[in-house]
Amino acid sequence: MTRDDALKQLSHIARERAFGRQVGSDRLIQAGLDALIAGVESPSLAMSQRSAAETGD
Repeated sequence: MTRDDALKQLSHIARERAFGRQVGSDRLIQAGLDALIAGVESPSLAMSQRSAAETGD
């Protein structure tokens, strides 16, 4: 997945949530992992990565 693909995926999920649709945690987690692997810079993603490193996951 490219960086642009990951950003589109996150944007699509954000629009779904903005329109009141339920977005499953599995989709949110997968989108976050895809974005991290694709190199998307975000303070929220950085916190997730740091938390995982701290817990040894």
